[in-house]
Parts: sequence; structure tokens; C-alpha cells
Amino acid sequence: MQAKDLISNEVMPIQTSDTGRAALLVMNDHYVKHLPVLKDDEYIGMISEDDLLDHSLDLPIQEIVRGDIKFSVFQSDHLFMVLTKMAELHLTVLPVLDEDRNYLGAIKQEEVLHYYLKTFSFIEPGSILVMEMNKRDYSLSAISRIIESENAHILSSFLSKSQDAEKINLTLKLNILEINNLKATMERMGYTIYASYQEAEYFNTLQERYDAFMHYLNM
Repeated sequence: MQAKDLISNEVMPIQTSDTGRAALLVMNDHYVKHLPVLKDDEYIGMISEDDLLDHSLDLPIQEIVRGDIKFSVFQSDHLFMVLTKMAELHLTVLPVLDEDRNYLGAIKQEEVLHYYLKTFSFIEPGSILVMEMNKRDYSLSAISRIIESENAHILSSFLSKSQDAEKINLTLKLNILEINNLKATMERMGYTIYASYQEAEYFNTLQERYDAFMHYLNM
């Protein structure tokens, strides 16, 4: 999935000649805190709600805009780059440019969440296993072989930092509900099980929260 595939038709850029008040109204209409700024058809930078509230709302956007190209991605950038930029810069909207830096459109945070939740098996039946390990011991292929030997498969995975700088946490979504035997096998192989979730009630709760969240986004 590339950035160009996530462009939303809802996000309308504002012009440098528009006032802060006009920009704030657009943000309120679309439930976002950031907007791309164009001068005619040229991408200039981003404006945030905080930027607007720190200045007079009667000022033109050109006197407030942050003209930094880092507040954008290229059309061919991968979904992971989109997620990284949004997380690092705390953006609700991310402009998309072509290779000549022409503005193509923008991605809304909620569009990324929609795609991520539907695509990465978060609501599929199964179990969750969280393991802690030394960075040098991490091998997804080796872990996968052990899991498949227990007649299970990995639906999705991601890494996160551990409190110990030399270690990482690996979170796995598996396609089985009963994981006690698998946990025992992993522990025999020297892996530390940090947490696990397998009860049907837990996944029913996840489904309810997912449905409620998606309903909220669609309001």
C-alpha cells in the first residue's frame, strides 16, 4: 500500500491568501487539526490549529504557515512511512506529493486507521502472544517455525521497545484461540512470554470496541 492509495477526497487545502479564521472553519468541518497550504497549485507547507490560535485569525495564512517539506510524503512512499510521519509529527493530515513535489492530495489520520484495522487482522478470531527477548536473539523465521510446529500461523506481528534497552517486545496475532500448549513450547525453547490473551470474551470485547470506534470515525 502506497501513500497515493490513501489520499482522501475530503481534505481540501487552503491558499496562502486565506485567513486563519477560514482555515479554522475548514478544520472544524473536517475534524482535523492540520491542513496543507498551497500558493496557487504549489505546496507551501502545513498549518496547524495551534499555529492559528497563536496568531490573529485575521492574518493571511502566508504569515503563519510552516514551510517545511518534512510535513509531507511522496506518492510512492509505503504505508509504514505514512504511519511514521504521522506518529513522529503528531499529524491528523499528511500531504502527498509527486516526485516533482507537486501536490496530489492529503491523507487523513482516520483513513489510515480504517485501512490498518481492516487489513492487519486485528479483528480476526485468534489469540495474542507478547514475547520479550534480546535484540540479537530476534528471528521471526525461527519463531514462525516453532509456531507452525504447533499447527498455528502468524496473522500479523510488530515490534516495540522494552524497558530494557537491550531487549524488544514482539507481539504476535495468531490464528488459534487455545495457546497454552504453544506458550509452554515457546518457554521450553527459551523465550520469555510477557503476556497472552486468548479468551473468547476478550475478543468479543475487542470486536465491540472496534465497531464503536469505526462508528465514531464515520459520524
